[in-house]
Amino acid sequence: MDMEENEELTFGRYLAAVRKRNGIAIEEVEQKTNIGKNLLLTLENEDYANFPAPVYVMGFLRAHALAVGADGDEVIRLYRLSNPAHAVGAKGESEYLGAGSGFWPRLLLTLVAVLMIVGGAVYFMNGKKTGDSPVEKADAPAAESPEKAQTPPAVPETAPVASETVRVGENVQVMKVVCVEDTWMKVITDGKKPVEYDLKEGDAMTLHGEKGFNLLIGNGHAVKVLLNGKPVPVSGKNGQAVNIELP
Repeated sequence: MDMEENEELTFGRYLAAVRKRNGIAIEEVEQKTNIGKNLLLTLENEDYANFPAPVYVMGFLRAHALAVGADGDEVIRLYRLSNPAHAVGAKGESEYLGAGSGFWPRLLLTLVAVLMIVGGAVYFMNGKKTGDSPVEKADAPAAESPEKAQTPPAVPETAPVASETVRVGENVQVMKVVCVEDTWMKVITDGKKPVEYDLKEGDAMTLHGEKGFNLLIGNGHAVKVLLNGKPVPVSGKNGQAVNIELP
């Protein structure tokens, strides 16, 4: 089916047309994708009233396209054209991901800046509680009596930052994903806006959250997932879309 024909079709018609052209029964698609027959027909019939959340719809559409031999990117394009409300959200995701390799350095710098600010506040508060003046400690004479020599030295400025880092880490969920085969993945962190990733073999990523993560993976066998350093079992058959709720 060429692109001129695609332009005249909606995403549901396109999926159904490719499936029928390739002689694939809906039951076979159900077996390949592990997506229920009724939901597959709902997608093909474009029954919006019975659609799940948009983040899951796009994942299911890609899995459906892969199973019947259709162009997944074309299906998503047609879906966005037919659903302007979702297209706005999709644009936001694209702009977020469009930061490319520059996004993670900026995120790291932001985290470091936040930790420094928090650490400085903790250091200032600790100084007030003990009644010590940082200036007075800096100007203390070099020669000290034996009693003064036993007094603990002033806490370095960087110490509160390291201490705060440990306390923050105790409340943060750390998820690491290692890709062993090309696939796609959509992540919802702490119930916020979903973000979609196109992963290549050898890619690795680390995400932080406080409440947890919801993952929709195009092929569960294509990734290895660790939460707080512990492996997370990923069920399903090879090539099947998998949904995981962490923790």
